Amino acid sequence: MALTVAYLMEDLPPGVQDALRAILERISGYGDLSSNDKRLCVVVIQKFLSQSNLMIKDIPANSSWDDKFNYLRRGVREYLFMAETSQIEDEAENFAAAWKSEDDKSSFGYAILSSDEKQRIIIHIENIRTMIENSLIDARKKTKIFDKLTKLYNEILRNSTKTDDFFAFMGDMAFVIGDMAESAKPAITEVKEILRIVMGNRAKREGVALPKRDDLPQLPGPNHSEGE
Repeated sequence: MALTVAYLMEDLPPGVQDALRAILERISGYGDLSSNDKRLCVVVIQKFLSQSNLMIKDIPANSSWDDKFNYLRRGVREYLFMAETSQIEDEAENFAAAWKSEDDKSSFGYAILSSDEKQRIIIHIENIRTMIENSLIDARKKTKIFDKLTKLYNEILRNSTKTDDFFAFMGDMAFVIGDMAESAKPAITEVKEILRIVMGNRAKREGVALPKRDDLPQLPGPNHSEGE
């Protein structure tokens, strides 16, 4: 039986990689190939790659059909190998991320924020960002605060949110409150609201009761100075 285009391409499975594997298996299952058979295989594979917008390898010019066939088949096998490797990496990455998330959940010092809690914190962060931008804080300090706000923003997007950075940010804000004039009090309120959400979530997850509001760490007021 002569090798035909229909034999190689009829009823191929969906998906580029599965279809390419099927073509290679049909070629291997055919038996010994003549030069004309190899020419047909080269044309079939090239047309398939073209339709799939895939470029495997440039076949060296002036090659024989035997060389073209060997070169192209090797290229397809390399492509499939790399595609399979990428799929394995993605699957392993997903499982590792899921494990890490579960491990983080069991660790002390993390909050598992809901979508609503994340959205509320983002609003508070953006409010603080605007207040800092419109304040008299010098440019160098502004940049540092903006960097820290970005870090907090990225942290809340994680599956489990480490709370340490939020407490550290509260301390950093204590050193710039004096330069914020009328926006000092609103800024303190925004920071406290963020801490209330994060600490409340963590306390609920860890099964502990938070201290009363008056016993929680407090930011100094805008007119605070040493010795007061």
